[in-house]
Amino acid sequence: MNHRFRAFFVATALGVSLGALAVAPAAEAIEAGELRFRVLLDDREIGEHRFVIAPDERGRQIRSEASFDVRLLGIPVFRYRHENLEQWGIDGCLDTISSRTRSNGERFEVEGRRDPEGGFRVATASDEQAIEGACLMSFAYWDRSFLQQSRLLNSQTGEVVAVSVESLPAGTESRVANGRALAGYRVKTADGETDIRVWYDPETDRWMGLESRVASDRLLAYMRTDD
Repeated sequence: MNHRFRAFFVATALGVSLGALAVAPAAEAIEAGELRFRVLLDDREIGEHRFVIAPDERGRQIRSEASFDVRLLGIPVFRYRHENLEQWGIDGCLDTISSRTRSNGERFEVEGRRDPEGGFRVATASDEQAIEGACLMSFAYWDRSFLQQSRLLNSQTGEVVAVSVESLPAGTESRVANGRALAGYRVKTADGETDIRVWYDPETDRWMGLESRVASDRLLAYMRTDD
């Protein structure tokens, strides 16, 4: 179970093939304030994930905290704690990241900073690397433009991985909120470890929720609670 949960919870860095997907929101349209989500596993609540998005003179700061506990017959079988602080520039690129994660006793740390000479430098407990490129994003569900990036930074491990992205058709995977059908996308890593559905309000670009099959086809879901 732990490996499959980790494959989802680590915000994997993604390379994207979009075609004619929706236009990214302007920076000023990105939702600010607190975003709160109940986290459920097969309709049973296991914790919460909250994000605080605060515009500042440098761009915006994003603080996120996740806390999950899975029990089987009352016995704890999975425990996850994640804290992440990111600073984004006015150009929509990641400036700095600092994250701490505990996944069933296993610890992860990531420290990263945009290099003035170009690229992005990331350090973990076991490695340090320079990531080339003019602009880097993390797996920023709160900003729908992450779907249009060719790669994203894994906020838990500092890794990069390729994915495919496609619009979800109307039908069984449709979702509705506030009387409106949501815009849905499927995000899948090339190795098949991560397969996520994520939904947005088509009028406001607000991130409304996500779902993923994990741990032997169990359904993990984020349900927004701050509306």
